[in-house]
Amino acid sequence: MSVPLIDAQVLQEFLDKAEPLLSEADLRAIGDCMQRRTGALLAGDTDVAEALRQAPATRRLQARDLGGWDDRLREIWPQLRQGDADGALLRLCEREEPPPWIVDAATFWLHAASPAENPWWARWVLERRRRTGAILLLLDDPGALAEGGTAQAYVDLRQAVQFLTEILAATRRLRPVAQPYRATVALAAVYAVYMFTMASWRMTDEFTQVMPPFPGVVASLLGVARREVRCVGGEGEGG
Repeated sequence: MSVPLIDAQVLQEFLDKAEPLLSEADLRAIGDCMQRRTGALLAGDTDVAEALRQAPATRRLQARDLGGWDDRLREIWPQLRQGDADGALLRLCEREEPPPWIVDAATFWLHAASPAENPWWARWVLERRRRTGAILLLLDDPGALAEGGTAQAYVDLRQAVQFLTEILAATRRLRPVAQPYRATVALAAVYAVYMFTMASWRMTDEFTQVMPPFPGVVASLLGVARREVRCVGGEGEGG
């Protein structure tokens, strides 16, 4: 199996487009929100019910939509809070392959618990069924993440994100964001550039002009609600 490697030149091209649209205040506000999320989780202020309300993948789902996977989330909640990705995902997958949204929600909290070690497998980061996602835009061989079940794919994703973290540190990109969260913010910035580029190619000028401000899109991808931050999305706006 190929080792998932980030193409540093492609990353630079994406960030060259994103960074002029993200002020230092925007980046600090987003990073601070992610740090507060971690602090609340480690302090024990977040339980499973609150986790379902906060994670973007589950916050709009009704009880009837959860299909019992909320019970599985409760089973692995102690491991999620400890940042035990290997144990949590093995238990999550032990009976059957989980749906992408529950992997998204579980890894959202794994990342919050241990942001330097555990990436967030959001569907905008990697959607294997459709072969889309921010990480695939950056890999020199997108096929490196094509094989294996959920647990193995997460190991490969972790390797790719660790490589991304090292490149960001070496190139000193996105410095206003604390190092443990920088790779995740970079992925959101990359995907936001991709979204705006696709919209400008496929949609009318009138449509693209009413899209949210670029910093607001990045914040939304990261699960940062407008009420949680200031500065994001424009001068004086809530994030």
